[in-house]
Amino acid sequence: MRFLPVLSLFFCIPAFAIDVDSLLKKVDEMYRANSSYAQFTMQVINPRWQRELKIEAWTKGLDKSFLTILSPNKDPEYQHLS
Repeated sequence: MRFLPVLSLFFCIPAFAIDVDSLLKKVDEMYRANSSYAQFTMQVINPRWQRELKIEAWTKGLDKSFLTILSPNKDPEYQHLS
């Protein structure tokens, strides 16, 4: 009997006709704002080797982004602009 309210709510959801695309777009806009900055580490692990990249990234809107690899030293000049 505990699941009856949850089950009845599940069958009522289609009556509200949630537009998932617009909901996700709104969440993305709230998260991203007008611009964003991130500095993160990415680990690539393979059965034979592993690698760690330190990356810095900037975005402006949904169409502009810039990434640069801070380390390892063999990739410091790799940058991506889109």
